Amino acid sequence: MCVYGDHLPKNRLNAFLRRMHRYRFTSDIYDIESILSDMDFRLYDKMCSDTHCINSLLPVTNGLFTASETENTITNNLTNSLVF
Repeated sequence: MCVYGDHLPKNRLNAFLRRMHRYRFTSDIYDIESILSDMDFRLYDKMCSDTHCINSLLPVTNGLFTASETENTITNNLTNSLVF
């Protein structure tokens, strides 16, 4: 889940997205949870790209790892790199 996802008025945003579908602004019905989840996945996918600036801070692994492991490693790497 997105960091800001817990602070959003989800009911009102979902109602807005349903209205957009009802008035034919969109062809599909969307909900805010799926939008935030998709954006988180796309950001993580881009971070794993070799050309992304944060890629060097990610841990080197042979397989998949959990989001909490990644978050802890990134936080530790950033903290270590900022210490003078």
